Amino acid sequence: MSDKVRSLAPARDSAAVRRENGVSESTSEGSRSRRRGGAKAVRGGLAVLGRVIAAIFSVLALIVVLAIVLKVLEANRENFIVASLIGAGDFLVGPFRQVFTFGSRSTEVAVNFGIAAALYLVVGGVIGRILAR
Repeated sequence: MSDKVRSLAPARDSAAVRRENGVSESTSEGSRSRRRGGAKAVRGGLAVLGRVIAAIFSVLALIVVLAIVLKVLEANRENFIVASLIGAGDFLVGPFRQVFTFGSRSTEVAVNFGIAAALYLVVGGVIGRILAR
């Protein structure tokens, strides 16, 4: 068909043009399902990211709990592992260090560090659930 005749021809719907060009309806549907599959992949990726973030926050809470145990039991701070875990716990607990003051140092450490550990678990769980939706 020449350009002049094509411009004078009545407008055809897109399905007719696809059939004329050898593109079937199933190909069109396939591209739609691929788009839907892409959205599923993004949601799946976000769910994985949410689980990873929740796992990281759980590890942080575990470090804080280990620091509580080591401090309350007065572990040997000259040991490299003990010193590292207590140092990491102190860093993670930073803002919660003096929330409550008690007569006993062990009770103070357990309560303040425990608040931080619980907060890490809650925040990690909330972020994980939000991303998993």
